[in-house]
Amino acid sequence: MSETARSLPVLPVGTPGRRSLGWWGMLWAIVTEGTLFAYLLFSYGYFAVQLAGNWMPRQVPPLRLALPGIVLLVISVPAMWLGSFGARRGRTVALLIGLVLALALGAAFGVLQGLDWRSEPLTLRQGEFGSVYYTLTGLHLAHLAAGLLGLLLMLIWSALGYFDARRHAPVLILAAYWYFVVVVGVTVFVALYVLPRVW
Repeated sequence: MSETARSLPVLPVGTPGRRSLGWWGMLWAIVTEGTLFAYLLFSYGYFAVQLAGNWMPRQVPPLRLALPGIVLLVISVPAMWLGSFGARRGRTVALLIGLVLALALGAAFGVLQGLDWRSEPLTLRQGEFGSVYYTLTGLHLAHLAAGLLGLLLMLIWSALGYFDARRHAPVLILAAYWYFVVVVGVTVFVALYVLPRVW
């Protein structure tokens, strides 16, 4: 190797953490998907204002399954935080525990939402509320499924020792997405299950 080649700076193959391209890509994906949900929630508000409550069904969606489901989803946030904390500190046990808990809690929420669909008297074609209800909850479940797949992959890679205190960007990127899924889930819950009870 020549003396000139030795003096050249070595460029990094990738950047970790919040400087990585994956982090910024996920950030813009969240902005895009958040805009989609905001548009659907705006449609929901438009119907509520224009139809002055006449579009609501006689029996609003029950809380029997939805309430424990959203509680489980919210509890998955500290579990995901534990996993990302373990990844940043290179603590594999904390990483694995956090990912397992977040995966289990998210899956439990998905099961309860599915059971809620089966017991729901609404249909997709039952007026504006029915179509908005299934569109919002269905789209959120699709995002939840993507998050669960990501959690499963992170769990497998973590068990194989792919992450340490320096290399853990994928876990942080997934954590940002998961927090987005939870925020959307809470927003959808308030819009569909809480607001019809106070209007």
